[in-house]
Amino acid sequence: MRTWIEAGGQPEYHRLCASILALARAAIGRLAGRDGETSASPSARPRLSEAKFAERSDELRTAWIAAEQLVPGGGPLGRLDRILRSSASFVEPMLLALAAAPALDRGVALGYARLDREPLTAGLLLDLASATEANRLALCGALHPDAALRRSGVLLAGGPDGAAATAADTRLAVAPPVLSVLRCEPVPLPRGVEELSPVPVAGAALRVLGALGVSPVRAGDLVAIAGGAAHHDAHVEALARLLAGADGAQVWRLRLDDHAEPDWAGVARDAALANAICLVTADTGGAWTRRLRWAVERSLRSAICSFVIAPPHELAPVVDLAVVRERAALDRVQALADEPITADLVARLR
Repeated sequence: MRTWIEAGGQPEYHRLCASILALARAAIGRLAGRDGETSASPSARPRLSEAKFAERSDELRTAWIAAEQLVPGGGPLGRLDRILRSSASFVEPMLLALAAAPALDRGVALGYARLDREPLTAGLLLDLASATEANRLALCGALHPDAALRRSGVLLAGGPDGAAATAADTRLAVAPPVLSVLRCEPVPLPRGVEELSPVPVAGAALRVLGALGVSPVRAGDLVAIAGGAAHHDAHVEALARLLAGADGAQVWRLRLDDHAEPDWAGVARDAALANAICLVTADTGGAWTRRLRWAVERSLRSAICSFVIAPPHELAPVVDLAVVRERAALDRVQALADEPITADLVARLR
């Protein structure tokens, strides 16, 4: 079920976007050597511009926290925050805000263009973020390919060598689903992905998985389901929804045989923002399983693969549907399913 908070009725998200744009305008004014909001003498303007930027940074942090608190657990914005933050500092959200601002407002985009005729580059982003050379050099670490902003796919590096170390002329862009989160819109489903819902309550799902002898998924796991023949598709779906429910997540299903291989890093990022676990169904494995595994391990997200033929030997853990049905006394398991959705999913495993 696709749900989201209507931004029109949520002033907290209006304030968040307004704070992002205000921070960007303060950064433009500071970098341009002027403070458009004051008529003070030129000698006082650098100091006033720096104070204005610091004030706008504090306002952004306050607005961000207020928007997170609208939903228990923070909702998509809270998940974005957990993906981004590598410490208690607000460095990554501040850099993200400055990078996202031109995509949120044309006036800011024109202001950036007056400073640098190219699309947004790492050099311009760092110049906007700090007026001090030492600080800019320190902030550059946040743009490293293995740092949270880039590793998560929230901030995309352009060019043929997007994974290379960041240079001043490296082109940067914010992933479109991240802009949706900042605007309080639903995370778009990637092409070819189907959302399976609802999922059971976490406690009920955990009890049933324990009785079935199936371990819950952990962060960074790529779980393989064996025995997922076409006529067992309902069994695969039921088990995937139990696994996702135990983690409090939704299920995104992608039938790989019906669609071209997607950008796994992007799918993992979007699933993390939407609080979903990917279920990929295919006849057999191949090079794509290694690429998916790399994306899952890198993002510390979970995914499930179902194969008609035996799964690749390098995938673990493996859940064999036939073994699950043989071992489990489903009548006894059914008694543990004290919640309607869980009971329905257990019945589908028969």
